[in-house]
Amino acid sequence: MLIFLVYLFAAVGITMLMFAIVIKLKLAFPLKDRTKLIAAAASFNMKFPHQFINHNHTCIIAYNEHTNTIVIGTYNPRLDPKVTASIYPYSDISGCELIENALTIKKVSKTCLIEQRKNVTNIEPAKVTYHKEEITELILKIYIKSLVTPVIQISFLPKNQLIKKTDTSYINALADAHQCYQILKRIVMMDSHSEIQQRKTLNA
Repeated sequence: MLIFLVYLFAAVGITMLMFAIVIKLKLAFPLKDRTKLIAAAASFNMKFPHQFINHNHTCIIAYNEHTNTIVIGTYNPRLDPKVTASIYPYSDISGCELIENALTIKKVSKTCLIEQRKNVTNIEPAKVTYHKEEITELILKIYIKSLVTPVIQISFLPKNQLIKKTDTSYINALADAHQCYQILKRIVMMDSHSEIQQRKTLNA
């Protein structure tokens, strides 16, 4: 009996020591921002083969074309150490808009696409020309069919900072913003096409 207790206390001691080592390692090597974003998408217990994370590790867009679902996550360590992420069906994404210095660069809307296809006109509105050399704002607005959060806003530049178009940080941010826009535009176009087909079937 005594030997059993010795082994039991030894096992408990080793287990507690292992837990202490794991906690110490986590404190010494905290999760990187990129890892936090990936973990946020993985928390929904669904595979997302396609994932995009921007250069500054402040947002993630992960999507699954088989389940028609998308995860949109944002991260601002100055305001919240956790990633704010939500999952949506494609049908909930009604449009998106890319804005620079309060001017719309690109915009796509499911409603406009349906109307445009009816009238056989251009799919995307004409691009706005802009000439400012100093950039203070580069934002992607994602419009959601939701009463709780109808708009998700992703900022690709630091706030209250002037950045020139020749700066590497601006070039990377613009590339990220365009890539996010293209992903969402494709989703909006796919779902609007599906919606048109459903309407045709119902009207047949």
